[in-house]
Amino acid sequence: MIHQCVDESNFEKISSAKIAKEAWDNLEKSYARVEKVKKVKLQTLRREYEFLQMKEVTPS
Repeated sequence: MIHQCVDESNFEKISSAKIAKEAWDNLEKSYARVEKVKKVKLQTLRREYEFLQMKEVTPS
């Protein structure tokens, strides 16, 4: 059932799973990594934004 509900890239991650629990765990790990990457990108963008604000305030 899970195989029928995922896109191609996610299907590759779970295609070797023998039971639903294994497929679900693989998807869960995959999405956890994606969330960590999003948080790091957001932190980087926030720092860049704050740096730009400081740069605008500082006279040249």
